[in-house]
Amino acid sequence: MNYIIMDLEWNQAVCPARLVRTPVLLHGEIIQIGAVKTDDKFNLIDKIKINVRPKYYKKMNSHVAQITGITDMQLTSGETFPQAFRRFKEWCGGSPAGGNEFRFITWGFDDLSMLAASVSLHGRDPS
Repeated sequence: MNYIIMDLEWNQAVCPARLVRTPVLLHGEIIQIGAVKTDDKFNLIDKIKINVRPKYYKKMNSHVAQITGITDMQLTSGETFPQAFRRFKEWCGGSPAGGNEFRFITWGFDDLSMLAASVSLHGRDPS
């Protein structure tokens, strides 16, 4: 079994008045997907970092920029979320049903809920 240790970075509205409320209430938008893949003894197999071009929060929140070091310019050069998520899924290498068993470990406690919200936002089933 492999482990996927994932860390997401996301941008937020620059002020409460700019919070996106439709099509969903959007507290954050993923701007980077980072992960490492290990074997069952946690030996590094591979790593990935994908910059994601935001659809809604295109200007970096100054607090988020300070923490992540991601700039407005970097946001414009990323992949769309559907492209980035597709590439991330391919990189993970399968699913338990497909015979390549892996488990997710997240760096932050909000990462999975943020990922599920982003998947829903882009019209996909988060399950």
